Amino acid sequence: MSTAISIFEKKIYQLRVFDKGILLSRNKAVVAFSKRAKAYELKKIATTLVETGRYTEASYYIRETLLLTFSPKWLGYFLYCHWKQLTSGAQS
Repeated sequence: MSTAISIFEKKIYQLRVFDKGILLSRNKAVVAFSKRAKAYELKKIATTLVETGRYTEASYYIRETLLLTFSPKWLGYFLYCHWKQLTSGAQS
């Protein structure tokens, strides 16, 4: 991929590819891999957004991650982002 596009644009493209794998593949291994990879990319997007202080957007991507691969760690991370969003005065 070109370095001329942002990291978020690259991640959006990757999410689209994994969504196609989930939706169109008949091979269970490909579907499982696509779900795992999509969750990983969603986590990367969320952590990058938190690093830049964009808690509202990060909460959205963390919720998507929780739907694919629930874990107490990411639930806690979601609650942290939601709390930061509320205390920083960011609008939802």
